Amino acid sequence: MSLATDYRPQTFDDVIEQTAIVRVLKRQIEKGTIKNAYLLCGPSGDGKTTIAKIFANTVDAEITELDAASHSGVDDVREIIEKSKFQPIGRKYKCFIIDECHSLSNSAWQALLLTLEEPTPTSIFIFCTTDPQKIPATVANGRVRRFNFSRISNDGILNRLKYIIDCERQNGKDYTCDEDALSYIVKRARGGMRFAISMLESVFEYDNHATLETVCTTLGTADYVCMFDLARALWKMDKKHVIEIVESLDADGVDLKIFIKEFTDFILDLCKFNMFKNLDLCKIPDIYTMQIESIVDDEFTFYNQLLNELLNIGTNIKWESNPKPLIEATFIILCSEA
Repeated sequence: MSLATDYRPQTFDDVIEQTAIVRVLKRQIEKGTIKNAYLLCGPSGDGKTTIAKIFANTVDAEITELDAASHSGVDDVREIIEKSKFQPIGRKYKCFIIDECHSLSNSAWQALLLTLEEPTPTSIFIFCTTDPQKIPATVANGRVRRFNFSRISNDGILNRLKYIIDCERQNGKDYTCDEDALSYIVKRARGGMRFAISMLESVFEYDNHATLETVCTTLGTADYVCMFDLARALWKMDKKHVIEIVESLDADGVDLKIFIKEFTDFILDLCKFNMFKNLDLCKIPDIYTMQIESIVDDEFTFYNQLLNELLNIGTNIKWESNPKPLIEATFIILCSEA
């Protein structure tokens, strides 16, 4: 099993953050005021499905899961509706956890409406979504108890990753991870615990002793030295060096579409640092603080312009089978016009 599965919280007390939501659910269970339908909304990897399963197990429910991303039709929902009509066997409730519920078709939601309006006493529906605005108003307004999940804090993710590493070491794994490497994984996760743990596992599959360099290599991103180098070359209008960097990335097998996304995030982080002078708002590792602080005001002005160009490139290369010519052409024009 994966680390994310091995270390998924099994009880409410194991859950990282989401304190208010956990408190309300625990009190409902204690007071016997359990609802028949819940809507859990929030970013990916913040614990929605985990808490749904913990809730179902705590109330002694027989669990049925449906991934609406791949089973979004009315027939999939009708099967669940039929199951909800019967009493659970050996359990107190039947709990239906529908993940990515925003993917359900309109006809599927229509089929669910009557069941949500007149639920059986032993059925609980838990809808999980990263895109709540796509939920029909007839469902979201009044027929479900809604909880809005927040992104998990950097400290919460960092402490969990350290805990996992310690547990794995106690289980005989020779794992180590530099603080800079952990910091980069945490910032790159952007509040998603599952994403952070998956990245950590990928790094350990590559090397038991993770450094910032091995993290960048494993995750398929260009390292920060390269990004600083390209940013400076663009600012200096050094067309030759810009092309050399792109050619080198392509020769090394770097996915240029992913690189442009990463480079866009990098330039955005530089602009954010210039505005707020706070590296905690960026995912750039702390060891590069001096390099960021050495950037002059004229560079930051240029990087603001560069950010807009990168957003355009990201849109234009989406459907390109070979994005390299478009990237090089855009950079050359940018250097000529700057």
